[in-house]
Amino acid sequence: VISTANGVGTVPYDFLVIATGSSYPSCAVIKCADDGSMVATTYHQLSRQETTRLSQASRVLVIGGGIVGMELVSEVAKRFPDLHVTLVTGRSGLLPECPPVGVARARRWIARQRNVRLVEGLRCSAEKDSTTAFTCETKAGHESSGAHIVCDLSYTCVGIVPNSTFLRGTELEQHLSEKGFLHTDEHLRVLPDVWACGDVREKLPEQFLASFAHWEGEHVSEAIRATAAGDALPQPYRPAPRLAAVSLGPNDGFLAYDDWTICWGCVVPLIKFLIKFMIIRFWLPTMRIMRWMPHLRQRSQVAASFQASSDCTRPSAPQALRAQAKDAKALASKETTGLL
Repeated sequence: VISTANGVGTVPYDFLVIATGSSYPSCAVIKCADDGSMVATTYHQLSRQETTRLSQASRVLVIGGGIVGMELVSEVAKRFPDLHVTLVTGRSGLLPECPPVGVARARRWIARQRNVRLVEGLRCSAEKDSTTAFTCETKAGHESSGAHIVCDLSYTCVGIVPNSTFLRGTELEQHLSEKGFLHTDEHLRVLPDVWACGDVREKLPEQFLASFAHWEGEHVSEAIRATAAGDALPQPYRPAPRLAAVSLGPNDGFLAYDDWTICWGCVVPLIKFLIKFMIIRFWLPTMRIMRWMPHLRQRSQVAASFQASSDCTRPSAPQALRAQAKDAKALASKETTGLL
């Protein structure tokens, strides 16, 4: 059932893909609202409005120490050097989803900024009937000294909400988690003819990135093709190694690949620009590269199993490792044949 300006209607389907994404309810400039009102033109208009508001403010509070919060702080602090920016993180600390080398670089960047303050390990909430006064508390609810923050503007970059309210009252409601994410099986199916991919699907926190949404979409399209043709489903979905380019202002940042920080410095903003340029201008070769990336994790797992195989030559090696290494070799041979 769909609702349009002309009324309510129904659209029959053979296969349904739910890819409605997610939103930050209190920070629409980062992610759009669930009602679908945010389109490209209104987004740019909203961005201009936020620029005007920031130019008139003197104190800004950013709640959430993940990638979104860190990048927002760095952009605001560099573009508006006279603003005093406070970043408040929860118990998980700063950039919990990034490698230690990248986190250390982000901390050094914050330490060099005269207009940025980092407050860690606290839960921040607005005071009653106020949008500019906040109280920071520990998890136990005890107010911490010096944790009363007054600001002109605040941005909440936590509490991502799936855009799934339209599923309430339907047969798919029973497949929603407590937070509204859709449960899927290993093939990203909700029902035999319904799939879900992207941020609306329940998954690990570090997988809420556009790259993972792409890989999930690739898997779903292949699964639908196989189902429509009457073929067997492809192998269960395996996420690729995590790739994240984190900007620290216009001239600094770091590039994280899985658990490694592979480069940093002024080259990272350039890499982000090139990635966007490639996706917009040269989508087909970019898509081929992204299709190849999930195989890297499988190969790394095979390599680790081969290492276990070499250890099995020792008398003390358990028999389970021998069987695991044998299976890994068979898998490697099969994958190599498929790639050729």
